Amino acid sequence: MKFHLNRTVVLLCFAGWAHAAESDPPPGQQIAFLDTPMTPAAIAKVILEKAGTQVDVSTLPDKPVLMGAKQLSFWQAVERLAEATDSRVVTTAGRISLKPGKSLSSSSLQGPFRFAARDVLIRGDPDTGKSNYTIVLDVTWESPVLAYRIDGVPKISMAKDESGKGIEISGGGSRVLTAGNSAELTVRPQGLSRANKSLSISGSVMITMADEMLTFTFDAANPKAVPSQKGIAVSVKKHGTDGADWFAVMGVESPKSNVSVESYEYALLRNNVVSLLRPKDPAIKANLVEAVDLRYGFKNMAKQVGPGWKLEYRTPGPLREIVVPFELKNISLP
Repeated sequence: MKFHLNRTVVLLCFAGWAHAAESDPPPGQQIAFLDTPMTPAAIAKVILEKAGTQVDVSTLPDKPVLMGAKQLSFWQAVERLAEATDSRVVTTAGRISLKPGKSLSSSSLQGPFRFAARDVLIRGDPDTGKSNYTIVLDVTWESPVLAYRIDGVPKISMAKDESGKGIEISGGGSRVLTAGNSAELTVRPQGLSRANKSLSISGSVMITMADEMLTFTFDAANPKAVPSQKGIAVSVKKHGTDGADWFAVMGVESPKSNVSVESYEYALLRNNVVSLLRPKDPAIKANLVEAVDLRYGFKNMAKQVGPGWKLEYRTPGPLREIVVPFELKNISLP
């Protein structure tokens, strides 16, 4: 027999996540480089060690290059390496790699975020003979950044063609949950024609994020109240055996907030990690997860959990909304 939290309680917990006043994006990770030539693989290793984000350079020649700066942000380092190796930055589903051949497209860096145009799509209207344009942008961020939700359609403050003429941009669009460390944005300019050569835009997106993960540790066999952190209180509502399995139902509460979360957005909890800590052996992560009910089960562990075992719950710190600006110049139009 499985136990479940009342879904209304879960929704109230979501609505109560705390909000930080600052709306500025976090800074990007800073990386120091030696003033000596290094191979792309060695540079990628330094980037991973210092910034925690993998950059695939496997297709580049194993020829040492000089980064030419003592300290760079993560994205500055990636683009500096691309420039030094005559390669381009490719972001696919959040994976970051360098491929031979220089890019003809601009990018926009803002702290740990990078914006770039990925596709320009044209669809003709047979009735009017006009062409409708959709520009697909990729925004990718450093892996350690805890970004959970983003505007699917950015707010555009300026758009102009190659002559400097202002271009209208269709507005509207919903916010979407992120997957991994990237998101796809759509921009729909109005009034462009095949005679236009390029489009420059600037704008911003709002992103829901947390600045850190918080760790709460309980006695697994007899969980008691633990102190709150950053205004967030976590408790074990229920725990025990379910057949051959062991489970815990968590509660998460915090002060009122102006970060609004809808009922279907329980996927915001996807980064939560619940583990059983054994006295000597490695930790066991929950493998029977019902995120909407905050119920975490451990298969075939009913007879194992006992004195000396700990239950560890890792959850995002206070959520906040940040506004991330970007500017992309001279996006080529086919």
